[in-house]
Amino acid sequence: VLLCLFLAYKNNGKYGIKYSDIENCMLIALPLAIVGARLYYVAFSWDYYKNNLSEIIKIWNGGLAIYGGILTALLVILIYCKKKKQRRKGRRTHGGGNLRRNSGSGGFGSIW
Repeated sequence: VLLCLFLAYKNNGKYGIKYSDIENCMLIALPLAIVGARLYYVAFSWDYYKNNLSEIIKIWNGGLAIYGGILTALLVILIYCKKKKQRRKGRRTHGGGNLRRNSGSGGFGSIW
């Protein structure tokens, strides 16, 4: 997340987007991405969770799916950009362009 913010800070002038907009979008997208990652995991493990509903909110026991987090974050970015009336090209600065770089560094980080 910090790498994504740093890269967006360095590249925000290219697309005419204020860095404060990028920060605000990140502050909205990050917690919702965590919720989305959990909901995605629960949806695909529903056989277990339908009998253990109290376990759904216990993310400290594990069970976050990166696909749900990415999809939720991208959805938040799209809605945020549409609300702010930003160009399609500017959406890359918020997350899409840096997503590939950060996914690679996140995969490398999970080795340690």
